This record gives sequence, C-alpha cells and structure tokens, in this order.
Amino acid sequence: MAILDESGAPAASGGANGTGGAGGGTGGAGGAGGANGGGKSDWIREGSTATFMADVMEASRQHPVLVDFWAPWCEPCKQLTPILESVVNAHRGAIRLVKIDIDQNQELAQQLRVQSVPTVYAFYQGQPVDAFQGALPESQIKQFVERLIRGSGATADEGDPIEILMNEGYAAREDTQHETAAELFLSAWQEDRESARADEAVREHLNSLLDAKQTEAARKFLDSLPEKLRDGETLKALHTRLELAEAATYVDHELIADMRKRIAANDDDLEARLALARELHAADEREEAAKTLLEIIERNRNWNDQEPRKLLVKYFEAWGEKDPLTQQYRQALSALLFS
Repeated sequence: MAILDESGAPAASGGANGTGGAGGGTGGAGGAGGANGGGKSDWIREGSTATFMADVMEASRQHPVLVDFWAPWCEPCKQLTPILESVVNAHRGAIRLVKIDIDQNQELAQQLRVQSVPTVYAFYQGQPVDAFQGALPESQIKQFVERLIRGSGATADEGDPIEILMNEGYAAREDTQHETAAELFLSAWQEDRESARADEAVREHLNSLLDAKQTEAARKFLDSLPEKLRDGETLKALHTRLELAEAATYVDHELIADMRKRIAANDDDLEARLALARELHAADEREEAAKTLLEIIERNRNWNDQEPRKLLVKYFEAWGEKDPLTQQYRQALSALLFS
C-alpha cells in the first residue's frame, strides 16, 4: 500500500490537518559498520514499511513522531541517531522516534523521497510537518524537537517512574552530566529496591559516581549495600573499577618521567615498563597504558608470572566489554598470545 499519494501527502491520513511535506536532498554517504543505536525506552522503536501506518501515521495523532531514515553504511547516521535517542528520551514520551533502515525498506524510502541519509521527517496528525537532512548538532536538534512539541501541545507520559528515572539517567550520562546521572539512578533504586531494574540502577549509580571522580562516595555506597547485591555478578566489574580508581587518586608524574628515562636507557627494562603502565592508567592515559602492557607481553609473555597480561585483563574488566579500547586491545592481546 502506498504511504504517500500522488500529491505527496500521506495516502491514509484520514482528513488530518497537518501541513507541509519534506523532500529528499542529494548526495549519499559511505562507510562501514552499524549506525543504529539502541534506544532504552518505550518511546523509541525500529520501524519498517509494514509497521509504518501504526508506528508513525496512527501514533502521530497523539504525539509528534520523528522518523529517522538511516543506513548501516552511513557514518553521519552513527553521530545523529544517539543524539535523537537522547533528546527524545529527555522529553519522556511527548515525542516518539521511529528508526527505519533504508536498505531494508527501499520502497518506503522512495515513496517519502529520501535521497540521502540521514534524513529525519517529523509527523503530526498523520502528516509530515517538517524535516531535515544530515547530522545536525545537538543544540539544533533540541530546538527542532521543542518547536514540534510546542506546536502540537503534546505532554510527557505519566509512565513508570522507575523507567522515567532510568531513561533520564542515561540521557544525563550521554550529556556527560555524571553527577546528575548518579542522582537519577539512585532515585530509581530508592523508588523500589525490589524492581526488575534495581540492580541495574545500583550499577549505573556507581558507574556515574566513578565517572564524576567521586571515588570515596562510590566506596561508601558500595560498602553499604546488602552482601548479596554487593558481591553479586551485577557489580563484579564495579569492584575492579573502584579498586583501580582508588589506586589512581594520586598520579606520580615524576615517576612517569623517571620510568620513561629508564626505558630510553634500557629498552628491555620490563619493570620500568610495568610501573609506567600503572601510572599511565592512573593518569587516565588508558590507551598508552594498554600499549605499554602489550609491549611487555610481546617481549616476554611469561615474565613476572604473566602480571602484565593479568593487569591488562583487569583493565578490560574495569572499562567494560562495550568500551572501544577494550574491544581493540582484547583483540590485539588475543592475536599476540595465539600467534
């Protein structure tokens, strides 16, 4: 079924009185990898040609709906989609986001005249009312969304308070507002300590405290938790991260300089390299610390009871499996050990 009629209006708008349409621009984008982020709310979903009528046309009669046309090969899409998700989540249901992969929904993209990605349509009352192309900065996207919400008079959902607090916490973290995120995650946990997301809220509260460099507060909170939660699988990586953060409260820059001198004088001084790696990590120079440990392992993988390898694995655990540095250097470590 056609989504747009010959005039460019939605084919099944049912007398909706929205205004305006949006056409596609020119050009394209190339690249590699996936672009589609993972929204953490009920206000964001994956769409398709089959679900367009329900997800967009009908849903837009209650709230404005953004439709993000993206593609897996589109590099700008990787920048734009997380921003859209964050802004939509921040408005707690006053606006929705539907993400559509144009490679999987080519007919729909053609009907909406999408000629390049990313392209974002705004629908309200069953009609396209605004649009933009390209990866706009977050400030402009916020203005775009706020204008749509004001024009529609839509309001945020009452929603599950825990879900709302968790979404706001993740949005604050994406904006690097770590202290705010910590407070929101703590509030989500205090709302109901037996909820399905309680352990997640505790974990993210601690992560946010550490992101905000509040090491003492993180230690105090962790030690106050019930033993089952404190020592459970959910917080396993947090123990490692906290231990490393506590060890990094003081960075000895003189030691860093001295170790560099020792290595310059003796390239095989593995003790100096190990000490350097520790101080670099304490100084938040994570990548150089990882490279330094890999250099030791490459020179002598069994040196000092494999302490460099064990330390690097400990760093991976603290950084988290999704961290790009963890993924990059875990692969490098595996290639080195099994070569």
